[in-house]
Amino acid sequence: MQRLPINPDWIAGLVATAAFLILFLLLGAGNLWITAALSAATYLGVRMLVPTRTASTPTAPLAEQRQQVAAIRQRSAALPTPLREKTHTVVRVADRLLDIGDATPDRRPDIQIAVGQYLALIQQGLALYASAVQTTVSASQSRNALGQLLDGVEQRLTTLLSSIEQEDDMRLAQEMSALNRTAQEIDEVLLLPLRGTGANTL
Repeated sequence: MQRLPINPDWIAGLVATAAFLILFLLLGAGNLWITAALSAATYLGVRMLVPTRTASTPTAPLAEQRQQVAAIRQRSAALPTPLREKTHTVVRVADRLLDIGDATPDRRPDIQIAVGQYLALIQQGLALYASAVQTTVSASQSRNALGQLLDGVEQRLTTLLSSIEQEDDMRLAQEMSALNRTAQEIDEVLLLPLRGTGANTL
């Protein structure tokens, strides 16, 4: 059951009404103005004592995905130029999708799910790359693997963006229905080399 918000004016009004009735009974009808004045003072006093409940600022619908983009952008600063540029390309596509999600609530759920999953794969890839690239033996292989991961995610996000911008609902439905399978394929095929090179550093 949903609880109704407590209004300070209601509390003050109830207390002032009770005070008026009590004072009226004690002082009688001949002192009605005094009773009214004291009741008004009671209302103001209670109203000042009861804090006003400010509404909490709602979390932006796509705040988590925006944080993912910011984290990826920050980590990409340490990447070699080709990989950094690939990462920025992915981020630009993701940003565009998030902007559409902010502007069109009916598209937001699909964008939230898809962009979140694909960006999570990028974050995993960057973390594995940072670990694997520490050894010269696997550095080159890790760069190639991360580049393929970025290309794969960019392709999926670009396809998603195109289907939304062209209002191709059938294509969008196909993308979303295949999302989990596609993300799993990217995880198993494109992240696997990074996991393998990361294991070599242990």
